[in-house]
Amino acid sequence: MKFPRINAFFLAIIATVMLVAAGYFGWRYVELRRQNAELQRNKDRLSTLFDEQSEKLRESQRILDRLSKDPEFVEMIIRRRLGYAKPGEVIYNFEEPAPGDPLLVPAPVENIPAPPPPQQPQR
Repeated sequence: MKFPRINAFFLAIIATVMLVAAGYFGWRYVELRRQNAELQRNKDRLSTLFDEQSEKLRESQRILDRLSKDPEFVEMIIRRRLGYAKPGEVIYNFEEPAPGDPLLVPAPVENIPAPPPPQQPQR
């Protein structure tokens, strides 16, 4: 069967349109998969962040609950954070030494003097 010349032309146009459409939709599919993977990564990151913040909120709520119901806890917080003391108490504050502080660096062994020899008791 022989196609007329005009039918072959329309067949070529239809095939070209179908190839262009398939290429376009294939490209869109790949692009949408990439976007979906990126959104999934963001969702996982935000879910982890949400869990961390929820735990911080629960801890803050526990502390607030203890502050409203436990006077001994309130006293402990006031003493530690504000440095308050009862009458007659003395507070000692110790600062953490800075890294590289010469008092923290051990002296070399050769610079440590030998201990004096034990002395014999006098008779």
